[in-house]
Amino acid sequence: PTRIMFDLGALFATEYCQDVDAAITDIREFLNSDEKLATKKIDAIFLSHGHEDHIGGYVHLVRAGFVMPATYASKETLELLKAALQEANIDTNKWPKMFEVTPQKAIHFDKLEIEAFNVSHSTMGALGYHTLTYIDDQPEAGILHPGDYHLGKIRVGKGFDENELKDLLNRKLTTNVILDSTSSASSDKYNVDHDDAVYNTVNEINKHSEKQVISAVIS
Repeated sequence: PTRIMFDLGALFATEYCQDVDAAITDIREFLNSDEKLATKKIDAIFLSHGHEDHIGGYVHLVRAGFVMPATYASKETLELLKAALQEANIDTNKWPKMFEVTPQKAIHFDKLEIEAFNVSHSTMGALGYHTLTYIDDQPEAGILHPGDYHLGKIRVGKGFDENELKDLLNRKLTTNVILDSTSSASSDKYNVDHDDAVYNTVNEINKHSEKQVISAVIS
């Protein structure tokens, strides 16, 4: 199978984990290293944006000797990733191949294609992704993964474009949606705290009881 990973972050340092530099998911079976070959090697990593909880684990694993596959992201996210790798004093010869992603331009792998779309977040170049898989040359599943996002405008950069997303959804089958959890959104008019955001989400889910919801967040 073709295996694609989206984001590879580290847990923020908080009062609950002050005695460690970072907490990251154990994905050793997916990555080659100096000591061992991967048992379920991944073909590519797509990064939604350059915040620590989305690229921090990536940097720690490269420093620990793991070999990252081809890495895809926006120009801005790739610059942040390169800066993080430099700050960690990782030799450039250990950096993976990096490819700039252009929204609305599909990237093709065996039996699947991935298309990026612009989202609004508190960093430039944030992207969401739509993955379309095929069986016998027919679309089988379409997975929408917007990363961290909000629907408002941003002061710098492209940001979320409703028509762009509508066009993508009209063109491509969508069977699953993966939602990350941006805890708060603020503007001149309102601020939503984490508890209210969870409450609002639960209320929306309850309106669609026929849908399956899988939650992997602390809420």
